[in-house]
Amino acid sequence: VTNATLTFTNWNTQLRSTNVLLQNAGRFTLPAPFTTNAMSNRISVACVTFTMETGSVVNADSKGFARDHGPGRGAISFGGQWEGGGGHGGRGGDGPNGAGGNAYDSTNAPWLPGSGGASCYAPNNWFGGHGGGAIRIAASGAVTLYGLLSADGGNSANASGGGAGGSIWISCGAFAGSSNGLVRARGGTCTNAGSDPSGGGGAGGRIALTYGSVSGNQ
Repeated sequence: VTNATLTFTNWNTQLRSTNVLLQNAGRFTLPAPFTTNAMSNRISVACVTFTMETGSVVNADSKGFARDHGPGRGAISFGGQWEGGGGHGGRGGDGPNGAGGNAYDSTNAPWLPGSGGASCYAPNNWFGGHGGGAIRIAASGAVTLYGLLSADGGNSANASGGGAGGSIWISCGAFAGSSNGLVRARGGTCTNAGSDPSGGGGAGGRIALTYGSVSGNQ
């Protein structure tokens, strides 16, 4: 993919190829987060070699479970404020009134999206952050990273909860790259513009890497 965007839709959609190369701002991404508890979209690649050059992006930020959804969704206090953050790799942060969501998913083979933070519907519609999406890269040969793989959870507004980070699972025969490459699945924060207490932050996601050998400038 060269200077173009490929959007993955549906959970079972998979890109299968001998060699996958992202270069010159090439980008993989997902559509909007899903609003039910059934997984809807993920980025899934099966190949021999997978290479991301500098400036390329695999982006699943805020593309997992929507706010108020997911197995680790933050708790809503219904009528109160300061709700809980979404859970995933850990427990979501507690708000003063709403508890953070629970942790879930596999540590060694994570495959689930992050859960959404709880929204504060009274007295204002302050919406929680969406969870990060799921990224799966399976390469029988080398995975070489100089770009960005990201499955961050979304930030929330004021008294609502942040979304949890998603999942990134990479398995390969050899892993290579440099410090230019970055893999992340951060939880979202509460962007509180006032002086009141904020909602809970989203938990971090889960990242797993299995490989036969490592090379390059890590």
